Amino acid sequence: MPLPKTFNWRESAPHIDALSKFLKPREAAQVARWQYLEQVLGETPARAIERFIDDGSLVPCDVSQSLDCLCSASDIKRVLKELGQKQTGSKSELIERLIDTDLGQATKLVAGRKVLVCSDTAVAFVEQWQKTRESATLIAEQKCYRALVAGNAAEAVRIRFDYFRQYPRENEFIADTSYLAETVSDILNAKPDALRDLSEGDIVTLRVATAMKELWRRNAIAWIPEDYSCPVELDRAISYIECAAGISRALRNTSHYAHTFKLEFNEYDVDSCPQCKSLSGKTFSVENFPRLPLMGCTSTTGCKCDVMAADTVTTNRIIVLEDGEEVEENSMELASSSEGEQSVETSEHIARINDWVVQLSPNAVECIYRLVQYMCEAEGVEMEGVA
Repeated sequence: MPLPKTFNWRESAPHIDALSKFLKPREAAQVARWQYLEQVLGETPARAIERFIDDGSLVPCDVSQSLDCLCSASDIKRVLKELGQKQTGSKSELIERLIDTDLGQATKLVAGRKVLVCSDTAVAFVEQWQKTRESATLIAEQKCYRALVAGNAAEAVRIRFDYFRQYPRENEFIADTSYLAETVSDILNAKPDALRDLSEGDIVTLRVATAMKELWRRNAIAWIPEDYSCPVELDRAISYIECAAGISRALRNTSHYAHTFKLEFNEYDVDSCPQCKSLSGKTFSVENFPRLPLMGCTSTTGCKCDVMAADTVTTNRIIVLEDGEEVEENSMELASSSEGEQSVETSEHIARINDWVVQLSPNAVECIYRLVQYMCEAEGVEMEGVA
């Protein structure tokens, strides 16, 4: 649906963000290809660029600016060499020499390519907006931090989501808030054995800082109070929190189709410590699953392992047929099929798929699960029976 005729792009953060890409000379076609912009603009980036041109916010660059944007110093040197000119000096000097020597040749290099830059008025407008965004960022981060201290992962994710919806940035607008909330919750509940000697207050500080890193993509140490003192090196402690959270997530995802689990370490893993790797291949239930990394772990990043299913869970649902008869799902398939062989074949396919899934890493299973979830939502069908 096109934007209304009364639309004012100066009140649209996504449009201002798009305009800011031209604070320095940039080729219009490059920005027009950015898919994330189309997702948040409500129109194609090309149409937004037309708006900026129409009201004078974007202006064409001259030959010198276009050459600087589109060509490398090597490109300019190659042309100068063909013209019998010197190839020494800075890029700006090379461009000036080329224009002075052969303006036609210089123009030919950028012909057919539209390079634009913000007008002086647009620069002032964008810079003021960026200051407003910085202030909004600080407020959102503070609210998010307080929510995490209170243990409210969902609220922290909502605050972040609302912020990026108002101030979108490339690769930062995440629609799957439930997955992010689960990840943050895993971090807030991480209990690595390697940090068991820390006080509850100290471990909460580390968890919150790690969660802020996940939400805002900044170094976790930036969220550690200046007067904080930790007996474990901060970078290592934060890595242990991330490692424990990742294992918890893998354990939860694997529990969709198993109730006992085993640890597996890559035989070529040179960072994981012997103590943690000694658990490789052993089977655990959810209740006695080790809280890796273990106390005394010598890995600087936390021992990495895969959580694999040691068995599979088979669940047969009871289905009520139209005549009121109750049957197990598998039995129903045979009874309702006019070709029994087809149902048997289907069951064999399902069994083979189960065997295949068990051999996958938790990360692969999680990706497949999310993909199936997305496809089901797109088609408007329920994910019944999907683990």
